[in-house]
Amino acid sequence: MPSILNKIQILLTQKRIWSKIKNMEIDKKELKEILIEQRKEYENYIGALAEDFSGQLKGVAENVIGLQKSMGNVQEMVAKNTEDIDVMKGSMNLMQSDIKDLKKDVGVLKEDVGVLKEDMSVVKSDISTIKFDLKNKVDLDEFKTLEKRVLFLERKMSHA
Repeated sequence: MPSILNKIQILLTQKRIWSKIKNMEIDKKELKEILIEQRKEYENYIGALAEDFSGQLKGVAENVIGLQKSMGNVQEMVAKNTEDIDVMKGSMNLMQSDIKDLKKDVGVLKEDVGVLKEDMSVVKSDISTIKFDLKNKVDLDEFKTLEKRVLFLERKMSHA
């Protein structure tokens, strides 16, 4: 890009030329030389501007290409994430169904545990009764001993 100094120089040259033209101190040949020189300077200036613009445009184009690639990557990631979300939705629906089934099963188990508690209460009561009844009964060895003694006494009484 043309520097500020170049711009100032061009402006000063143009000002000098116009002042000479106003005062008619310039002839055709000199005017032609001045115009040729001005044209070269102007072409150089425009060339520098075009070159600078071209460089900037190239940079913008490279940035756009990079952004397009990045956008493509982002689109792929979004597509993958969308697939993953769909899979997770399916899994969540399945888990919700399983949780409902488990809640039903837990309800049934609670009822069963309630019945078992009642049954165990009855069993405990029955065991307590059986223990009490067993304390009042004679064991088999004692019964045999008593049986022998009664038999002995019956024999003794029948001989007497």
